[in-house]
Amino acid sequence: MKLASALAAACILVALPSAQVRFGAMGDSTTDEYLWYGPFVYGSDTALNWVQVLAALRDTTSATPQIDFGPEADWGPTSPQWLGYEHNYAKAGATTSSLLADAQPQNVLTHNPDVVYLGIGFNDVFAQYGAIYDGADPAPLVSSVVANVTAAVDVVHGPPGAPTGVGLVLATVEDPEIVPSILVDYPDPAKRALVSGAIFDVNQAIRALAAARGFALVELYALTQEYPAPAQLVVGGTTILPGGPPAGDDPQYFYLPDELHYGTVFNGLIANAIVCAANARYCANVAPLSDAEILQIAGLGDPGTTSYFDVEPFVVVNGGPCATPWTDLGFALAGTHGEPSLAGSGLPMPLKTVGLALTGALENAPAGIAVGSSTAFLPFFGGVLVPAPDQVLFAPTDAQGNVTIQSTWPVGIPSGFGLAFQFLVFDPLAPQSVSLSNGLRLVVP
Repeated sequence: MKLASALAAACILVALPSAQVRFGAMGDSTTDEYLWYGPFVYGSDTALNWVQVLAALRDTTSATPQIDFGPEADWGPTSPQWLGYEHNYAKAGATTSSLLADAQPQNVLTHNPDVVYLGIGFNDVFAQYGAIYDGADPAPLVSSVVANVTAAVDVVHGPPGAPTGVGLVLATVEDPEIVPSILVDYPDPAKRALVSGAIFDVNQAIRALAAARGFALVELYALTQEYPAPAQLVVGGTTILPGGPPAGDDPQYFYLPDELHYGTVFNGLIANAIVCAANARYCANVAPLSDAEILQIAGLGDPGTTSYFDVEPFVVVNGGPCATPWTDLGFALAGTHGEPSLAGSGLPMPLKTVGLALTGALENAPAGIAVGSSTAFLPFFGGVLVPAPDQVLFAPTDAQGNVTIQSTWPVGIPSGFGLAFQFLVFDPLAPQSVSLSNGLRLVVP
């Protein structure tokens, strides 16, 4: 994997929250676990979808517990989840209309998620493929899909101006033309192009929605267009074959035997694209899946590589790597151990945890943190006081010279509101017996 940009680095290295990220999911059979449909409908007893891959390698019960999808259980055939993880409300066969009718957005919110993935629309197009191929007007389909996706977004993220604080990852819609049976059943490329045009319009609307509202976007359309055929998909030195296996559970194919649902390896790449989007936009701090992890969980063995498939071209951040609201304003003043360092963590969104961490100060020392809604940059004890302090809170250092402060961000703070912070530490070796951390600015996105 070539790290060619700040986004690529953010996909791999994000250094803010370390707590497990509560993940929720909505959508169709790409996101609904393969637990029942895999063996009984899709033709595979062992394949995993992207939720199962990510949960197996990064969920709370894994060796690297960084994501919380909720417990896995049989919730019963009348429950919204049925089989699978508690926070995943995707349903095989779902359309954008049934997603709303089944209250997927409302249900996923009940778990107070940090990040929610929404991938929906393929079945809407698949159901109308023949009609549009034969010349039907695609405009009603496009309007319906866009309206329904927007309605789902408004529930999960909140309407414009009233955010819920949930980070949303949207996905573009795949073109059914990649499905082998479509090429057989609908052989005229000019007529297939009519359907592809409708999908283009849907995806342009989804891209515009994500950009306007600042959501991360996974280009599932582009990712699926890139690899089924004739291009070779190579992951960790292993070639993934186009189409599906003639029978059985051969994981080296792009599709399952039904040649409609993706195999485990490609689902691993989808999982990585979602991780990349969540890391880069929402500072999820989830370690990406290595090629070796994906191949091993698919049953293809350890390739002996340390590579990562490059999903960066298929992720749009719409807010900058980590979209960090924290800015280091500088002006630290050295003491016994050099310059104390102040860092911030978390996103200032309603009911989310934000934190401040001071390191490198004198141990067991009287200290306080100056907090102000504006900056002043005033001369102070041989250094510079960055905030115009509205208050100074007593916060002595511990035996390691550190201070950690965490708080829940309140509801109702408007976008653009800012605070400035700086620690003041009694230190006999500082120029005038007071060392200063760097100033730190927090702005609500």
